[in-house]
Amino acid sequence: MTYRPTAMIAAGMLLMLESCNGGSPSPTPSPTPSPSPTSSPAPTPSPTATPTAFPLTSAAEFDSISARVNYTGDPAAHIVIEAGSVAGLSNAVRVSLTGAIATGSFGVKDNGEQTFFTNANVTLAPDPTVTEYMFRIEDSATAGKFSQLDFLNNSIASQVTSNAVFARSHVSYANWWRSDSTAGQKRFTTSVFGYSTAAAQVPTSGTSSYASGATGRVIRAFADGSSTERVTGTATVSVNFATGLIDATISLSTCPFPRCANALVIGTFSGQASIPAGGNAFTGTISSADGATGSFTGTFFGPQAKEIGMSFVIRGTYGAGADQRIVGGIVGAKP
Repeated sequence: MTYRPTAMIAAGMLLMLESCNGGSPSPTPSPTPSPSPTSSPAPTPSPTATPTAFPLTSAAEFDSISARVNYTGDPAAHIVIEAGSVAGLSNAVRVSLTGAIATGSFGVKDNGEQTFFTNANVTLAPDPTVTEYMFRIEDSATAGKFSQLDFLNNSIASQVTSNAVFARSHVSYANWWRSDSTAGQKRFTTSVFGYSTAAAQVPTSGTSSYASGATGRVIRAFADGSSTERVTGTATVSVNFATGLIDATISLSTCPFPRCANALVIGTFSGQASIPAGGNAFTGTISSADGATGSFTGTFFGPQAKEIGMSFVIRGTYGAGADQRIVGGIVGAKP
């Protein structure tokens, strides 16, 4: 026996009745046109990955921790040095750089004053044998006017410094020195910057010791002249994450350009600070056995506070009463 769907049988009976009654079947409706095919949207390109470590793979800009000292006067005669100051992480001092020194732009901005440098301004190229690479612009129209920018050599791939104390992955620094004229104001700013640790990632227990390197300038005002020299050194920064206490021992020496030959010891300094509960930044004081005093500020960088960065200013005297400032930065890492 053959079964047919009920709907088909009913339709057949309806057509037979219409035929007997002389009716005509309803006209067949026009077929609905097929919709026009819709083109698929072009795929959205993947966003360029934001760098999270040094060396850089693209251009980047950073807020920074900073320290600054200004001074005025003819360096060959006499200068007057201001007290100097430090500032926590903010956009007051902002730096920009890239991993391509041949084609990139490198800049720094300090409270509205800014300068940009290119490969044409390089005076010390990045190389594994140097800790810093340097740019300098001199103004031939104004005697004594210049702008010089030094970066820690950890931002350009294949050229990162071989000095393990400074070859950091999450924190870096820049030193910006400029002069308005021979007798005009001179300004020196250290910026410490990088990929800071979120407060929630800072440990709340245990202790860590950060092996660190120091950089900066020592500025001295004598009765009949002055000197400004590069500074380098080492620091040990001990952190008790349970109590928040920080102890730092900083040893500094002069660092004659370009590779610190014939360096002279400046001294050893002690610093103490504390991390507020739930925070990732700190500010403290510096002192030394010979009466120098100063201040420093810093924060942690990288995952789980893997690295540390600080800026500092130290005030004191040198020799037979010469006024002295040391301004700079410190970068370090856990073992």
